Amino acid sequence: MSNVVRALRLVIPDGSMMKVVVEWLAKAGISIILANSRIKTGPTNVPFISSITLMRPQQIPIFLDLGHFDLAMGGGDWFANCCSGAVFLYEIPVGRATNQAVKIVLAVRADSGYKSIQDLPQNATIATEYVELVEQYLIERGRADIQVVRSYGGTEQLVNYGMDAIVDVTETGSSIRANGLEIIETILVSNTVIAASQEAYNNPELRPLIDWFVAVIKGVVEGEKYVLLQANVSQDALAQAIETIGGMKGPTVSSLATPGWSELSSYIEKSRQHEIIFDLLQLGVEDICVSDCVSMVMGV
Repeated sequence: MSNVVRALRLVIPDGSMMKVVVEWLAKAGISIILANSRIKTGPTNVPFISSITLMRPQQIPIFLDLGHFDLAMGGGDWFANCCSGAVFLYEIPVGRATNQAVKIVLAVRADSGYKSIQDLPQNATIATEYVELVEQYLIERGRADIQVVRSYGGTEQLVNYGMDAIVDVTETGSSIRANGLEIIETILVSNTVIAASQEAYNNPELRPLIDWFVAVIKGVVEGEKYVLLQANVSQDALAQAIETIGGMKGPTVSSLATPGWSELSSYIEKSRQHEIIFDLLQLGVEDICVSDCVSMVMGV
């Protein structure tokens, strides 16, 4: 750090995404230190990040572009809405509160008979929080006649107050259906993104820190896909067991104190662990242990 002018200023979402993002940071060994619940900016326990700020997701791209932060984690939907000039570094296939991407959708009353944006009447009205994104979408679809009305929340209910349609975010569509609406078009599929300001990304002193942050967060996300499998195997079955267990670059083989026995250790895909364990048991492999992989930093 002696050659670095300053550490990174990181901004993350406040609200529904905060828990997921804070958990990723915690698994990467990064924590935010806040004096109390009313304070939104605090120092961290790592020297590479000078501060972490909690901010409404809608505002993150704006203030990143203005240079108040170097690095951000946030929803791709809000970056798309403000046409941010940020540098996108990593996309995480997770939305807000669940492990799936969110969708920005066009929805109408289920009994309206509308099946696409082209079915909406001339000079129709659409309520949405994503005003800029929707206006661009309408231009691209040749429906610039449609009026976009800014919503400040509770968008689903606005069809009860004169709106012909809404554009809103959804993960499962359950809230939209519960309000008697039907999705007719998907405007955008949005994941959580890591993005840097242009200024920070082009700064040769900050760039290594940005690369480090992306690597450790990617390590957490990728680590969730793997487990560490360890097992003891006799010399007679060693070659077959090595081939069976596989792993990212193959297993580590260590000789045990017991003559004729070795320990195998390898990171394997979590989705294949039971298949691999079954095959190892058929070879007479013993003492199989499986551990979750918290983080796996595989390089930039």
